[in-house]
Amino acid sequence: MSIVLRTAAIVFALFYTSCTFVYDTETIVDDSIPDITMENVDWTRMRGGKAQARLEAAIADRYEKTHIMELRNYTFEQYDMSSGEVDSTGSGGKARVELENGNMRMTENIVINVNSEDMSLDAENLEWRDKEKTLTSADSTPVHVGQESGTNFEGNGFSADVRSRTWHFNGGAEGDYYLEDIEEEDAGNTGEENTVKENTAEETPSNQEEETPSD
Repeated sequence: MSIVLRTAAIVFALFYTSCTFVYDTETIVDDSIPDITMENVDWTRMRGGKAQARLEAAIADRYEKTHIMELRNYTFEQYDMSSGEVDSTGSGGKARVELENGNMRMTENIVINVNSEDMSLDAENLEWRDKEKTLTSADSTPVHVGQESGTNFEGNGFSADVRSRTWHFNGGAEGDYYLEDIEEEDAGNTGEENTVKENTAEETPSNQEEETPSD
């Protein structure tokens, strides 16, 4: 089973920064030691004179040779470019960012909230692929998806495609999905709750949220 996710791209590639440092050429370089360690970091990414996203991290280690930045205890905000309001927020314990391509691997206590979709996501590891615009988890790691409407799912093998605005669980999921604004001839009221248990989940994108319970 899959549910159409109507949401804007969550910006994970927040960390393109431009820094120049002068090093002693005779110093022996140890690739396991960061070239620079920053504390209480605060970045704001601008586009067209407007703030696009903001990142804060307790500690950020930057490795110049491999173009990697490792973050600890971070939070981020993404802004709606039309209204300027905060649309998405997130936090986590650790993150490893590939600065050249924007890919990002997050671990430990990850929480992501998409305000425009009234949607929350909780996980222990997630990987963002910036070129593909996909967010995935390891097959063995459970991911929880919830909404204030009552929708709550947990499953393994989570995958979200921002371009098609869909998400699904490859390893199966179970939980409750609350349908809103169901036509009277279909449900006779404005809401219906379904408890479902799925082994797999797939869907072709559409303009409507749909869910078909399976036995």
